[in-house]
Amino acid sequence: DGCGSAVERRATLHVRAKSTLSTTKVCEVVLTNDQLHWTVQGRENGGKTLALKDVFAVSRGPVNSRRVVVHACVPTGDGSTRRKIREVTLICPTDTETDAWLNALQTELQTVCEEYQRPKRIFVILNPFSGKRRARAMFERYIRPMWTLAGIQITLVETRYSGHTEEVVSTLDLAQYDAVATVSGDGVVNEYVNGMLKRPDWEEAIRMPLGVIPGGTGNG
Repeated sequence: DGCGSAVERRATLHVRAKSTLSTTKVCEVVLTNDQLHWTVQGRENGGKTLALKDVFAVSRGPVNSRRVVVHACVPTGDGSTRRKIREVTLICPTDTETDAWLNALQTELQTVCEEYQRPKRIFVILNPFSGKRRARAMFERYIRPMWTLAGIQITLVETRYSGHTEEVVSTLDLAQYDAVATVSGDGVVNEYVNGMLKRPDWEEAIRMPLGVIPGGTGNG
């Protein structure tokens, strides 16, 4: 079945996967502790696999739809480090089956989140002037919806002047957050490092995970 790990759940379901299946197909679906695999019914070989480490959320579809939607951010497959959003929808025959798949997927995803220590509280520093003033729109269109689905608490601060990031970071209560993310060009990242090094607890503070979301003219 293409799955090398312990099987947690197996069923025949209708599946719709954007970018791989343009229509709904009846598939043999297998969930293991590290991937979701589906094969169109009647086909012995092939099938598609979604690694759970690429999944950021699992949600229930519209009321009474008996749908479970798996939200993922997967490699584009073109050899680059770029990724794309992908959704896989499982359509179940009963409400009980829907609940069972939803719970099973959410349980496995929680295990993955703990294994990879995914942050749940992120402090975001956004430079609204970056990327020809498109950084804010980019964050609101692509990043916030994804993180909201993932249940991440977002605290957003927009920089107002040169040196603002350095000021904010130098006094930030890091105990309130699991990670910091910048949406900007290189300037904010440099200020972030300088601000961290000014802290009396800099040796510990500099270990705070930092995510850099390109938002500048050159890196956006």
